[in-house]
Amino acid sequence: DILRDVAELSYGDINGKLVADLGCGFGVLAIGTALLGAERVVAFDIDDDAIRIGEKNVRDCDLETRVDFVKCDVVNLGWRGKFDTIVMNPPFGIQENDSRGAGGPNFGFIETALKFCT
Repeated sequence: DILRDVAELSYGDINGKLVADLGCGFGVLAIGTALLGAERVVAFDIDDDAIRIGEKNVRDCDLETRVDFVKCDVVNLGWRGKFDTIVMNPPFGIQENDSRGAGGPNFGFIETALKFCT
């Protein structure tokens, strides 16, 4: 909540903007940005159940006209459009284990986010 408020109040990155929520899960960030005045939010996730629950959450908040969901792997999307603002809770720690047995951040996911807004 605080991060969204800071982004909007400090930088004007949400109100009236086209926002992408990458790895949206149940749509919490998408809903929050819509409530803060985003003109349109496109929420992306790879998980069918997350999308279904996210769509229900958006309906419950009466935001169906401002939030759309897209089921896909954003790393392989090949999106050609640009967004004003990207919000995300990236899937950290889901990569294959390295030689130490530790997973790492999904850099492909983060690189995709950068391409969406540049």
